[in-house]
Amino acid sequence: MLDQRGLKNTVIRLVVGLMVLILTGTTFAHAQDNLPLAGRYTGSKVLLQGQVVDSVGAALPGATVEIWQADVNGHYDHPADSDPSVLLDDFQYFGTATTNQKGEYAFLTLKPAPYEARPAQIHFKVKMNGTALLTSQFYFVEDRSEAEQDVIFGSADDALFLKTTADVDADLADDGIRLAAGSIVLDMNGGEPDVLTPTTSQAEGPYYPVVDFSSYDNNLLSMAVNDEPVRPIHRPGEFPIGTELTIAALREREIAGSEITFEQTLANGVGYSQYIASYISEGNKIYGLLTVPFGDPPPEGFKAIVFNHGYIPPDSYQTTERYVAYVSTLASHGFVVFKIDLRGHGNSEGEPTGSYFSPGYTIDAIAAFKSLQTLDFVDPQGIGMWGHSMAGNLVLRAMLVEPNIKAGVIWAGAVYSYDDFAKYRISDPSRPASGSEQTPSRRRSRALITLYGEPDSARPFWQAVSLTEHIDYLQSPLQLHHAIDDTVVNIGYSIDLSQVLIEHNKSFEFYQYGGGGHDIDSPYFEDAMLRTVEFFQKHL
Repeated sequence: MLDQRGLKNTVIRLVVGLMVLILTGTTFAHAQDNLPLAGRYTGSKVLLQGQVVDSVGAALPGATVEIWQADVNGHYDHPADSDPSVLLDDFQYFGTATTNQKGEYAFLTLKPAPYEARPAQIHFKVKMNGTALLTSQFYFVEDRSEAEQDVIFGSADDALFLKTTADVDADLADDGIRLAAGSIVLDMNGGEPDVLTPTTSQAEGPYYPVVDFSSYDNNLLSMAVNDEPVRPIHRPGEFPIGTELTIAALREREIAGSEITFEQTLANGVGYSQYIASYISEGNKIYGLLTVPFGDPPPEGFKAIVFNHGYIPPDSYQTTERYVAYVSTLASHGFVVFKIDLRGHGNSEGEPTGSYFSPGYTIDAIAAFKSLQTLDFVDPQGIGMWGHSMAGNLVLRAMLVEPNIKAGVIWAGAVYSYDDFAKYRISDPSRPASGSEQTPSRRRSRALITLYGEPDSARPFWQAVSLTEHIDYLQSPLQLHHAIDDTVVNIGYSIDLSQVLIEHNKSFEFYQYGGGGHDIDSPYFEDAMLRTVEFFQKHL
């Protein structure tokens, strides 16, 4: 007589070839099982979902994803494991799903227990047209320390840690189910440069399944043969890649600063001392030039400015070079100035991902802002930001995310709506020619444009990352400067932004210069700097 597992497997084998799971919906479908889910498992229930993409970010529909795992007691359904009598009667142990047109898959399962010397994990294999392309496993982020000591995978990549949350939707929360998201990147592009890092593979382990996966569906919590397929859910504002760049995601994120370390004392400037200093941003040690006015600070502390550089080739960037006159002018007027070396520049740790298509530089700037607040000679309520060129995008994004930035000044800034990027582009001769070098920034932009198309605020993703679409979050005054003969960043960027600021009744100033080029050089530089100083003096 067949037990429940045997009955299910036998019935499914009879109809294999007729029953193919295609994930086409956008909502979660509850299991159609006669037994209640609650109380049957000691492990937490998990909706495991993600996307299978190639290394340029394109979705891979029709891929087969197979998973297998231990149960809540650390046992596998495998001949090499313990006595079969210890296995759970109402847990499936194996699952298979076929990705939908967006490359998405989903499984309803539970968090496994650790087994032997290995942490909790869900193994997976991905196939295309019957050919196995990848074998690997996902870990749970709360088990990171154990995963990093895993005897099989001692150097677990961040991509292998599931992004988990209990904040899903009412139905899932009522059933005690948490969402666990894990995307899988296959290297399918031959000689093409990778945009996304392929998921790390491993050899098949000791409990590699000896079953026919076509006998299993994607609901591991039900032994019924007539389950409705488990479908991925979509949370508002979530995208397969790039969600971290959206304004909503950045506003929800907790961006922390750190204590500032004075690394080196430099020669004094006129009226101020100079130091090489560092702080921590997202675990990266970020360096910068820090100026401090001579004399005792006012009772509330010195006013301060986070100074953000424009594009400079990361390999040639030097902390004490470029922007010398800009920093000197601000510092000699009594401001603490922190000219930070954005990640990947100079000695700063991290990857130079650019500002337009990655949030990294924005996070560095906000972390610098919060780090300045820890200095006892700085007024924590009197800190502004300055940015040039690429950093114009950074400064405005930071001001939308962190309302305590008291004022912002942008010189020759670019990319605010992302529609403007499609309209004006950037013409910077210091950047590598297209196709000559696959920089982190270029790889990132290519991945997003491949997946979402050219920037167009009518499309949900580009609308979600657009700064002008979220301009209502701007609470502090903004000052814009741009030369009409700027051949690197078209003045149209600033003109279009000023129109949005007018339409939304925002406090701002906009100065256009008859010459000076991208850096607003003399004889226009002196007027632009004077206006910058007066603006910060007024609003900080």
